[in-house]
Amino acid sequence: MGNDESAQTTFGDGGEIQTPEPTSTDEDDSSLKDDGTEMKKYDTKGGLDQYIVGSALQKAIRRSDEELAAWSAWELVRSGYGWWFWNRLAIIAVEEAVSEDQTLVLVDTLERLAKKKWSMDEWEGIVCAIRAAIACARMPKSREHVHGNRVFTAMKNERVAAEQEDRKPRYDFPEIPDEAYDQHTLMGRKQGRGFKHFMVHSGRLDNETEMGAEFKEFLMNNVEMAYPDKDISQSDISRSDIKRATTPVEPGEHDKKFHDQ
Repeated sequence: MGNDESAQTTFGDGGEIQTPEPTSTDEDDSSLKDDGTEMKKYDTKGGLDQYIVGSALQKAIRRSDEELAAWSAWELVRSGYGWWFWNRLAIIAVEEAVSEDQTLVLVDTLERLAKKKWSMDEWEGIVCAIRAAIACARMPKSREHVHGNRVFTAMKNERVAAEQEDRKPRYDFPEIPDEAYDQHTLMGRKQGRGFKHFMVHSGRLDNETEMGAEFKEFLMNNVEMAYPDKDISQSDISRSDIKRATTPVEPGEHDKKFHDQ
């Protein structure tokens, strides 16, 4: 791997910029372990098994062991398993983080830097790997999306089995809420649900900001001016419509079926 102090940019005799080739800080051949013996398939330079170190990386991230995660990344990348490390870390970042976490974006950025701007086995590339592993160890964890895939697959299998056995399934898919049948669906249009229904019912949020609610109230108080392309008049919008449209719903709250809009 390269030395972070060895590749200093200098000026040549003619004034041109010259960047010397990075030198190696490892006196041993890349195919040799730290003790000088030959690396066999799946060996790391420290004499460990690639897959055991990879497993340690994931377990360290799951349990927020930053040092073990950092070392695992270092050991894998310096041993020539950089491509495997980055692929594995991306999977870990997808599997182990809470759904709203953005660590995967950082991991992707660091991977591109390590591979395209630098070289994975130079010091810059190794530092990128260590930083990415530490970030994953620090990220808030959840496997809700992984478990969700299994849950919904199990529900699908149960639905199929129940139909084949002519019985009611023990578990079923979530019910489609009434507000989903809006102007953007054929069934919604068949029920006469248009732009007003969308504004009053289907477009409501559970976490609308104060500014967002103020803007929406303005739009609904000036609907003909704001939406000249829609088939709607101001007389179609009542004060109760505006109040409902701008009142946040509770998380998970849905409209009752067959309401009058």
